[in-house]
Amino acid sequence: MTERVLWLNVSLEETIMPVHRDGGPKAVEDLINVLIARAAYIRQIKAPEGSDPTASLENLEDFDRLHPTYCWHDSSPLRVVDRQAGHHAAVPPLVRSIISSSTSSHMPQSIRFIGYPPSDSVSCFDVLGEANSKKFTSEGPGRIYRNFLEDLMQLIEWPSDVPRTQGLTLEESQRHYHLILPSFLNLLSFLSAETRNFVMFLRSLGPNIEAAARALDIFSWGKHPMHVNVNLHLLSKSRRYSDHISWKFEHAGEGASAPVVLKSCSEQGIELDTPEKIYQLLHRASGMGMVEDIEHWDRNKCHFAAGKKLLFTKDDKKVHPVIFDANHLPPQRHAKGEKLSEQSSIAILYREKTTDKFQTLRYLDMLALENMLFVKVDVLQAMLDPQYFIQCFKQCDSNFMRLNEELQHFRPHLSH
Repeated sequence: MTERVLWLNVSLEETIMPVHRDGGPKAVEDLINVLIARAAYIRQIKAPEGSDPTASLENLEDFDRLHPTYCWHDSSPLRVVDRQAGHHAAVPPLVRSIISSSTSSHMPQSIRFIGYPPSDSVSCFDVLGEANSKKFTSEGPGRIYRNFLEDLMQLIEWPSDVPRTQGLTLEESQRHYHLILPSFLNLLSFLSAETRNFVMFLRSLGPNIEAAARALDIFSWGKHPMHVNVNLHLLSKSRRYSDHISWKFEHAGEGASAPVVLKSCSEQGIELDTPEKIYQLLHRASGMGMVEDIEHWDRNKCHFAAGKKLLFTKDDKKVHPVIFDANHLPPQRHAKGEKLSEQSSIAILYREKTTDKFQTLRYLDMLALENMLFVKVDVLQAMLDPQYFIQCFKQCDSNFMRLNEELQHFRPHLSH
């Protein structure tokens, strides 16, 4: 059987690029603060006097005032002063979305991880919100994780003994960081060594797509000083990723399930107004960059149907589509009997045959395809583990091959 072409969809911001989607002068530090806040958990240890204090948090100073109603998930005191008085030297473990990591993972002494949060705990990000989480390790109780933040920033900093190549780094506060996470470039090197046929689709929120495309051009031609043996242009018709970045997603309507449209930014009047037409373009493409309709997703409160579209035709034996993205959220219920959360950055448009029309998979059916068609990227682990994306790809590839027979019996309920 002919090997399928891998359609490698990769989100840029907050996934393979270590920058917060809002940008700004501290985009790298802001992102790492948010990632740590998402992985740090607290729990309630006694009933509050009056309303729950987490409902009225406005800044990081208020976070201190959660004591004594709340503690860290490991039962240690929340406030820094109480931790010092009680000789709590080790910081509470962070929660990671994967249970294992490769033996090459750079695990600093400043942190430990656990696989699951205690059932009665809540993420600091959910308590603080996005804006406060950007300062998580600078103020308030989250200061105990500052050493870990510094360790991570050092890991993704461009090595001082390697000459900097213009276009491969980004500068922040007089430090130079890898523009593309090394663990993702390691995946591309792995695919090159395996002579795996793939096409890469860059999925961006906008401002970083040209810089990412230029960096991948440099890498693909073997000009990256740490990947000089890579020659990806031999595996693909694409010579320059930066020649294929002029497409933008829009939606023809306001609702989460509004029809998607893909417009050319370089040739006026060219637009693909059905998923079927978009799929035909993907089959002809040798590499593309697409700007997502992030405003539509935000307006619809992060509902999965408004997210980044991954097109999957079950009977198409020529391709294996997969998307790497950090903002898919696992299903959760915040209260007993409450409706299952359907927030995610990914929507899978599905059809049985090429003669069928695409329809949006229901949320629960989409979850059945995790680690086969899509990967929720744990960016902290991607920074720590040089083999992270390789392991994710191998799992997806193995699952897809193993479950390909079962997919023939996959009969999802479809959203119209």
